[in-house]
Amino acid sequence: MMIIWNNLLKPTLRPFARKLRGLKATLSLQSQLAFRKIRTRHTDLLILDTLFPHPLSPFRYQEFISYLDRFPSALVLTTGEHLPTPALKETRQIGEIINEFEMEQPEYSGRTIIISHNIEYYEARLAYIVFLYNVSVFLPALELKQIPFVFTLYPGGGFRLNVEESDKMLKRVISSPCFRKVIVTQKNTYDYLISKNFCKSEQIEFIYGVVTPLNLLKNRLPKKYFGYEKNTLDICFVAHKYMEAGIDKGYDVFIETAKKLVATHCNIHFHIVGDFTDADLPIQGLDGRITFYGPRKNKWLENFYIDKDIILSPNIPFKVMDGSFDGFPTASCTEAGLRKVAVFCTDELHLNVKFTSGEDLVIIPHDSDKIVQLLEFYYSNPAKLKKLAETGSEKFRTVYNYENQILPRIRIIEAELQGEANEIFSTPNLL
Repeated sequence: MMIIWNNLLKPTLRPFARKLRGLKATLSLQSQLAFRKIRTRHTDLLILDTLFPHPLSPFRYQEFISYLDRFPSALVLTTGEHLPTPALKETRQIGEIINEFEMEQPEYSGRTIIISHNIEYYEARLAYIVFLYNVSVFLPALELKQIPFVFTLYPGGGFRLNVEESDKMLKRVISSPCFRKVIVTQKNTYDYLISKNFCKSEQIEFIYGVVTPLNLLKNRLPKKYFGYEKNTLDICFVAHKYMEAGIDKGYDVFIETAKKLVATHCNIHFHIVGDFTDADLPIQGLDGRITFYGPRKNKWLENFYIDKDIILSPNIPFKVMDGSFDGFPTASCTEAGLRKVAVFCTDELHLNVKFTSGEDLVIIPHDSDKIVQLLEFYYSNPAKLKKLAETGSEKFRTVYNYENQILPRIRIIEAELQGEANEIFSTPNLL
């Protein structure tokens, strides 16, 4: 009788089940939170974020999935609150981003969960976060749950030099009883923490650079060089736009440089990737010599860089906001350098500790006239430009490989997890 009843009931319920699945897919963040069954989940590692798994943040995309691979019980809790930022202009809900991610990589299904800043229903031995703002908004919840944490203090994300608001946030985070370690990626960040007595040196781990997508390190696509396979010199500018005219990224200097070069050369072309258009700055004189591609994903850039010779990055600090700065080199320069594109970039804060200018890349001044002089030299010496690109690519490959970026971070997390385990097992049983 029960079997007959079930067979009669199932067809009746199927339309409602389909409607329910469709409703769940379109729910807002708040509704999805309410929809999910409330139960406590236990894990070794909680990764807390505001953007993952959006593909236009490739460094955290690679970093977080590397932790999911290494720690089988690890979960990513994400709010999605930074999706609508000017750099991304994302209109989709975070649930849609997660669905797309899980369709492309089903092995991670169910391990990225939408939350608010509340982590009430999660227990963990350790939490990991990137950026100062992110750790600050999750700090009350971490302290309430007494979950220790490690965080990476990247440039940006609320961290600014000699700015009172940023310093207060940093002091609050590092003075937390749950704070264990901070990973820094630039020398000036390390010096800043020490000189301002935010923490002790043994609480800081210095890992120069940024996590780079592993596919960039593995794939070696064919390359076309100026003076060899082609007769045009192709110079690109790749960046997000965070302020008017992209002054912080040096877009104004790039356009000035382009205008000066086209005045004397008919075979130099310019390519711009990012949310820049011909409305940002006047481009008279560059007609037919400049192309705007808009924001693009990492996968698209693989083929884009095949016939590009130079990436020009005349970025400058303290422009978007007081105390704000980029790391050296930028992530865009790193990706281009790995693709055998010669990197020409500024280093106004003297952050370079790994590269040799003139061998691995060229450090440029924030001055279009002087940049033109440097580019003219390499325009006249295609063999030197080719060697610069090839030598630079190998250097980038070494600095940003798995062993020098991801593995040290994994070891820090493992050491903290082991430390927590030792603390638990060494606590006397008072019952």
